[in-house]
Amino acid sequence: HDHKFDPIPTADYYALAVPRLLPGGLLVADNIASHAEALAPFVANALADPRLDVVVLGVGKGLLIGRRT
Repeated sequence: HDHKFDPIPTADYYALAVPRLLPGGLLVADNIASHAEALAPFVANALADPRLDVVVLGVGKGLLIGRRT
């Protein structure tokens, strides 16, 4: 899969998005199973972040849902 159109590295999306979430806000990422290698840093950051309650669902191609605490 060619990601040349994407000017921001995937790991940077996390750093850009989470600080902007208000308490109760949701961070949702899909295709985390089908693109596991590319999204591994993003998923690892979400799972380790104490600001989020995170669940990973085996729905479709994989879904991560994080709620800002």
